[in-house]
This record gives sequence, structure tokens and C-alpha cells, in this order.
Amino acid sequence: QYNYQQNLQSELMALLMENSTFTELPEALIAQHEEMIKYNIESTAAMYGVDGPTFAYYFYNITDYDAFVKENANYSCQTMVAVQAIAEKEGLIPEEEEMNKRLQKLALDNGWESLEQLLSQYDKEEIKESLIYEDVLAYLVKNAKITHE
Repeated sequence: QYNYQQNLQSELMALLMENSTFTELPEALIAQHEEMIKYNIESTAAMYGVDGPTFAYYFYNITDYDAFVKENANYSCQTMVAVQAIAEKEGLIPEEEEMNKRLQKLALDNGWESLEQLLSQYDKEEIKESLIYEDVLAYLVKNAKITHE
């Protein structure tokens, strides 16, 4: 069931992205995502004692590191914009009070003593974006016309 749900969500997100068009993405947003991607790759690479491009080449056969980072940053930004547009259109963005309740529950459910402790380690806006992403995925699953071949 878990794998089915994960595959369904991946397929729905892929379909959403295939059927979405984007005119122009903010360069600052793309740069921010590029930095996050590089940080994640280079943090993992450091555990193996290599740099990001070397790690990407040997572990994922990525020959053009900068192009890979740019492409993934663009896709990540496009996904973020598409999800935000659906969330706004369908009224899936909770009011501040509701979001704070969800953040509090998330913190406690995941072993943090308080929301403040969670927020000392993670960015509140990134967590909120993640919760909205989950809400949009749930909306897509609920409203999808699923056929099995």
C-alpha cells in the first residue's frame, strides 16, 4: 500500500509538471535552490572524502555537475511554483493559526520538546512549504481519475 501511494503521488506530480507551463522563474529563487542542491551533494560527498562533482560522477554518473545542479534547481522551482498555484487556487493554504497548530503537532509527533526547539534546527518557511506540498499531493490523489492498465 505504501509503495502504491508513493508511486501514485510520483506519477501525479510528473503529470502535473508535464502539463504545466512556466514563463519565467525568479533568478534569486533558482540560485537559492542551486545552493541547497550543491550543499546536499557536497555534504554527502564530504563523508566520502571527495568534492561534489567527483561524488556526482562516481555515484550517479553525472558528467556535467553544473548543468545537473541548474536543471534540478529549475525543476525544483517549477514544482514549487506549480504546487503554490494549486494551493492558492484550491484554498489549501491554511490560516496562520491553523498552520501553527500543525507545526506544533509536527514537532511533538517527531520527538521535539516544543515547536521552538524544532524551529531552532529547521526553517519555518521550508516546513510550511513542505506541509502545503503534502496537502496538494493529497488533493491531487483525492481528485485524480485513476485507471489501472
